[in-house]
Amino acid sequence: MSAAAAKNVEATTLRAGIVGAGVFGGYHAQKYDALGGVALTSIFDTDIGRAKALADRFGATFYTDYSLFLKSVDLVSITSPATTHFDMARAAISGGKHCLVEKPIALEATHATALIEQATQADVCLQVGHQERFVANAAKLFKDAENVDDVAWRRCGVGTGRCEDVSVVFDLMIHDLDLARQFDFGEPLSIHAAGDENEVSAVLNFVNGRRFEFFASRRASIQDRSMAVKCGDQSMRYDFAVKNRKIADPLMTSVESFVASVRNNEPTAISGEDGLRALEWACAIEEAWRASAAIMEEAVA
Repeated sequence: MSAAAAKNVEATTLRAGIVGAGVFGGYHAQKYDALGGVALTSIFDTDIGRAKALADRFGATFYTDYSLFLKSVDLVSITSPATTHFDMARAAISGGKHCLVEKPIALEATHATALIEQATQADVCLQVGHQERFVANAAKLFKDAENVDDVAWRRCGVGTGRCEDVSVVFDLMIHDLDLARQFDFGEPLSIHAAGDENEVSAVLNFVNGRRFEFFASRRASIQDRSMAVKCGDQSMRYDFAVKNRKIADPLMTSVESFVASVRNNEPTAISGEDGLRALEWACAIEEAWRASAAIMEEAVA
């Protein structure tokens, strides 16, 4: 974005739109509606009832035609099902719109790479919705990363019926994969995973005996969103579900940072490259657990 264009953006009210009028689309709509200098103007969904309901709630205009929707906005939050993220973001960027794409950025690394390159060429902001990173940064969970030996994550909850267009790896574990990337252990020497669509465990082994463990479930009896860190003889556990954390509203922090990047022509807080790095491990774990499941099925047969 040129300096003149950036100055013009700074002086205007930004028109925000929501792609996907589901539960999370409603959350994003609330954040834009509460921000100064931003007008929540447009809601898109292929379901006319859902699009109208969310639009009416915030005094916005609803659309079921994506091309018309894109003409009415400057920036968008893409909160539609994960299987649609790539196509929705690609069309938005092609139209010169700044994009906050909820996790995962896409379901294939080649698609994520294409979005990153496209956003660079179009000179628009691309941010990925890994909100948990803001919580971890505020709690200084990465401050002694070079001394960490092992980290174990658990992200469990009861089934809601939402986000089941993808496995639990892309739905829930992807949050922790983004956090794991901040420790900069390098690339894993080996990946072991097992599970099914709704519950997956994975172990990533690195040089010097370091390792990451992940467990994600959509069929747990209780909620558990935690991170356990081991540094030599010391250990620490952090609960992401605790309400008295340093950042009370990570989603608002994410939306605010995205809007600030658009206004100030600055890099986004969680870039497309960040989204790609988390996605690469998600794809590897997805491949590993599916291969393990296939072997088990063959053995039973």
